[in-house]
Amino acid sequence: MRLQFWQRLPVSLQALAIQLLVAPITWLLWLEFRQVLPPTSLQWIVLVTLQGILAALLSVSMRLPWWWWWIQLLFWPALLAGLMIPALVTWAPFILLALLLIFGGVFRDRVPLFLSSQPTLQTLQSILAVRPKARVIDIGCGTGRVTCALQRQLPGLQITGVERALLPFALAWLRSHFTRPRPTIELGSLWDCHLGNYDVVYAYLSPGPMPRLWQKVCTEMAEGSLFISNTFEVPGVAADQVITVDDWNQSKLFIWQIRHDRQGK
Repeated sequence: MRLQFWQRLPVSLQALAIQLLVAPITWLLWLEFRQVLPPTSLQWIVLVTLQGILAALLSVSMRLPWWWWWIQLLFWPALLAGLMIPALVTWAPFILLALLLIFGGVFRDRVPLFLSSQPTLQTLQSILAVRPKARVIDIGCGTGRVTCALQRQLPGLQITGVERALLPFALAWLRSHFTRPRPTIELGSLWDCHLGNYDVVYAYLSPGPMPRLWQKVCTEMAEGSLFISNTFEVPGVAADQVITVDDWNQSKLFIWQIRHDRQGK
């Protein structure tokens, strides 16, 4: 039960809990060895480095995603270095506000801002060309680039983009006003969207929400509809088709056609 509770926490909260757990251990170790260090800023450098190392090691043991290992390792050294730069200290509140506006959904949904490449967009266009009047939703549409481009290229689509982070949503909403025909851009969570209203669901999220999203897909989407995930697979569920995109990252589009006999609806 405790392990299940831990796994349900957003990764950001897991990382914070690890930092808080490691902090008293770091402090005790530092009290033991600080006498051998000169009373200068070197003590603080050793302290934050030790905190980062311990937090990173515990993050590895707790199976946090690999990029969080580096965040845990470098967070305190980077913060200390930033405090030594007066300009960064002055602008810190504005930087924090901008990060919250751009990446506000990370804390709740574990979904950072990813931008689909131009080759990916062209591949999506070819997939949707055989469904020219489909109802399409781009969940986590970011700045609306994919949503608006597909609407321009395939004007028969009924396409909706949903974004939770405020600044990307504002950019997507503004971009939609210059797109003809105009797509629908909504501010909200992907979890509040009823996927049964759409023939095609496109997602470019992260590994974290994929198991829960797959449950939502199987529960709500109609027979024969398509679920397309950019880069991130559904754990333990083989895609019906995998398309490798010729971009810098060799991105993959994982495509599932919903069949309720297979999904167990």
